[in-house]
Amino acid sequence: MSVRNNTVRQIDDFDTEQIFTIEQLKYSKKDAFSVANALSVLRKEGYVKRLARRLYYKPRISSVTGNPIPLNTGKLVDYFATVANGYLTGTDVYRQMGFTTQMDFVYTIATPEKRKKLASENFQMKFVKAYCKPTENNVHLLCILDVILNLKNIPDCPVDDAIEKLLVKISKLSEPEILELVKCVQKYPPRARAVTGALLEHLQLHEVANRLKKNINPFSKFDVQISESVLPTKHQFNIV
Repeated sequence: MSVRNNTVRQIDDFDTEQIFTIEQLKYSKKDAFSVANALSVLRKEGYVKRLARRLYYKPRISSVTGNPIPLNTGKLVDYFATVANGYLTGTDVYRQMGFTTQMDFVYTIATPEKRKKLASENFQMKFVKAYCKPTENNVHLLCILDVILNLKNIPDCPVDDAIEKLLVKISKLSEPEILELVKCVQKYPPRARAVTGALLEHLQLHEVANRLKKNINPFSKFDVQISESVLPTKHQFNIV
């Protein structure tokens, strides 16, 4: 069987819109160059689509035009979040959480390992540091902490407005969720710990707020541009 036919046979076994790497194909080392060439030809024919270097997917074909359909972005994000052991964050998530109305056409994945930005014909994806290991039960809490960490960088959302929204969201968390939030924020930079502590203190959650206060350098100052009228407890956590 020719290298091309063997490559096509293997791709035929993939599900439609399945993302795959060259390494997932079975071939001998002597055929590596031929496989790369076969994929290049198949891409030109529309049989496969290239996402990034050595990364492809098997597209759906439009029943109307007969052309490949761009990959569903949800599947794309899920794939990279799983492969990178990360989770979706950034402006799009902040919009879903109600902190901004702005849209971002660059998908942001928080991941423990440093990765290069990816770009293809219909998507861009960047990777930022994940401070805490994501699980099915804590991703929504990590997104809250990401908002806290990036208060001054959320598009079209003044810091005071974000603080008011955060107070509402945190007030609705259950006790186990609050404890998990505090556990996770311990791995975030001091600024995030300080703001989280001030928010918890303002919500009368004194015990957990004190846990964070003990882990903040008393000589550190955090310029987060929060009004005292919105968060009167800020000075207790060295927020100026």
